[in-house]
Amino acid sequence: MRRPAFYFSIVYACGIYAAWLLEPRGYAWGVALAIFILVGCVRRMNYRILLILFFCFALGNASFFVAKNQAERFSEMAGSEIGCRGEVLSVTQSDKYASLTVESSEYGKVLVLVYQKEPDYADSVGKWIVVNGLLERPQTAGNPSGFDYQLYLRSIGISTMMQVQPDQIISLEKVVNRFAYQIAIIRNDFEEKLKKQIGKTQAGMAIAMLFGDKSGMSQEDYEIFQRNGTAHILSVSGLHVGFVYGILISLLGGNRKPFPNSLIFLLLLCYGTLSGFCPSVDRALLMIGIHILSNVLCRQYDLLSSAGIAAILLLFQNPYNLFHVGFQLSFFAVILMGWIFPLLSRNIAKRSVLSLLLPIPLLQATMAPYTAFLFNYFSAGAFLANFGVVFFSGLLIPAGLLGLFTSQLSEPLFHFFAIFIDLCVGCVVFCNEVTYADSKTCIDVVSPTVWSLLIFYGFFFFFLSETGRILLLRKRYSIIRFVMLLIIILACLVNFVTEDGFDRADAVFVDVGQGDCLHISTISGKNILIDGGGKESFDVGKRLLKPYLLKNGVQKIDLAIATHLDMDHYDGIRSLAADGMVEMLGLYDGNQLIESKILNETGLEKDQLCYLHQGDRIQVDSNVWVEVLYPKPKSRQEYKSELLAKEENPRSLVIRVHLGKYRILMTGDIDIKTEEEVMECNARGKTAAEILKISHHGSKYSTSDGFLAGVSPEVAIFQTGKNNFGHPHSSILEKCQEKGIMIFRTDQDGAIGIFDLYKGKEPYFRTIRTSRKGN
Repeated sequence: MRRPAFYFSIVYACGIYAAWLLEPRGYAWGVALAIFILVGCVRRMNYRILLILFFCFALGNASFFVAKNQAERFSEMAGSEIGCRGEVLSVTQSDKYASLTVESSEYGKVLVLVYQKEPDYADSVGKWIVVNGLLERPQTAGNPSGFDYQLYLRSIGISTMMQVQPDQIISLEKVVNRFAYQIAIIRNDFEEKLKKQIGKTQAGMAIAMLFGDKSGMSQEDYEIFQRNGTAHILSVSGLHVGFVYGILISLLGGNRKPFPNSLIFLLLLCYGTLSGFCPSVDRALLMIGIHILSNVLCRQYDLLSSAGIAAILLLFQNPYNLFHVGFQLSFFAVILMGWIFPLLSRNIAKRSVLSLLLPIPLLQATMAPYTAFLFNYFSAGAFLANFGVVFFSGLLIPAGLLGLFTSQLSEPLFHFFAIFIDLCVGCVVFCNEVTYADSKTCIDVVSPTVWSLLIFYGFFFFFLSETGRILLLRKRYSIIRFVMLLIIILACLVNFVTEDGFDRADAVFVDVGQGDCLHISTISGKNILIDGGGKESFDVGKRLLKPYLLKNGVQKIDLAIATHLDMDHYDGIRSLAADGMVEMLGLYDGNQLIESKILNETGLEKDQLCYLHQGDRIQVDSNVWVEVLYPKPKSRQEYKSELLAKEENPRSLVIRVHLGKYRILMTGDIDIKTEEEVMECNARGKTAAEILKISHHGSKYSTSDGFLAGVSPEVAIFQTGKNNFGHPHSSILEKCQEKGIMIFRTDQDGAIGIFDLYKGKEPYFRTIRTSRKGN
């Protein structure tokens, strides 16, 4: 077997993935799968190789469970008031909080969030910290295919977190890691001097390109890089480390002597310390270390074998690394290079212009399906942008490191390098903005299905592999058909195991935190959104709802209805509309008075607004319609009075949605008084519904006994998140329990999917964590 280390690493990673995918029975399933591989390949491969592959799969399987049990052991302490002691490993600061990663012997790595910008914690790396506070378990994904914060933190070795105020930090003075402390001091001094020389904005971009710290960049600037497919230069990757390695070789010599090579690797470790040792940096350092070793020992270096060894070492150290996006993209890029570049070198002269330029767009094109799966965009501009961006960042990185060095020695020299850094940043921004063309070269796309992704890359790697090319040349079509069939079967099997079932839901109460949001899908493929959540410091529409929709196959919302204009109901819809994802927006009739404001903030046309009041009915599909139960139509003067009162809650639309023979009642934020008005202005039975969205997130000033009796729900949905209002109130929960109403809560259950509404069967409810039948 050629490149055994590479194939062993793939099998080892498959063992980890199988354990995560099929837990808690992952080990048994993993062994069964390994035996299947063993039996299926026994006639084709050496028994010794098969045994090693089996061992790698089982070892990956077992290592995941060891890591999981250790992480769970720390997580079980969540909810306890503790005194955490340990060394500060890294610090990230924003305008509102500082994030400190602390290595504690009792609790492992702990993420400490200090919610106050002052004092400055930039010089805390390498110091001993003592902090008192509540240990918390990070949140898992709240929505189908959503971002799993807990999994992300585990991928960087963190199992628990604390949210504290500065006065809860008892001690932060003693330096226990002098090397890390001095490196951090030098970097912070360089950053401050750079900000004074070239300005905060330019310096923030330069720091992101040099060290991967994006806290100095605005969210808008970062999103342009991200959507244009050039954000990789803002996260220290193998490209950055490779630049530094090339510079050091040219300065210190690339001979086979141990001393200069050892010095090069030591300097690279310093750069890794400056950039925080993210997975892509760790991968690059390990691969460069292998390259240096092979150089000193006069051995041939192989890119894929080196990547395999690096992957095994990183995954053995932390199996959760496999789920870090940086780890995935970094190794995926290396594998593609190892697969594609040898073919190019055979067909294109090494010194030709094509040999220098062709790899960049080829790599971009082959990674496009996977980046679309992860980030839900396709950027045509990236194919051109990366030529200029990579070139100028290649100039910026050495200039930045020389600027870092001279900032401690010579002010005039530092000033020169600062000007050059500013010029390089300007060129990078120019290349990025020209190719981005105000988002015209970037389109949003729904996530490709898992099976289509696996089939595409399965065929790609098979037909470009040496084995695949030999089979084609020898016209062994029967074997080729068998391999293709095997790839398709495995892809469908993985797709079946990974799907969460929410793609078949008729309605989903989306977890938007402290806010309301109901997403309805009709049989003909139309999509309705009632309310969209919202938060002052977080764009729920762009950063939560849009990814949720695109990752679940929804490109457009045919009808969005905002029950009222409070931020936690309207802002997510406003953001989606401004992003071009809403075809029609329904609002309370009284909002005609502020139509120009609504058009301006949503970017919609006048004919895309629909004003609603009691008695209105919208037929969305043959068996789906929406009827408005409240408020009544009023005079223009009454609408003016309501606006002057600035009370949105009493103006909430009360909407009954009919899905087949089942009904969902959406109540906005109405209180008990408004509930009485709703009951009075609707005939008996008009408010009845099988599913009730509890008003005002479960406030004690809503959901009266009379209203519950009028609706007579079988299921109550509480849409709430972390808040300081006491939502949901215990009295409302107890009231529903006493009446035998099934309760779901988005703060505990995450998104709540409802199934079989159109089939006339008893509806089936599924959440991210549980599955239950309706009453």
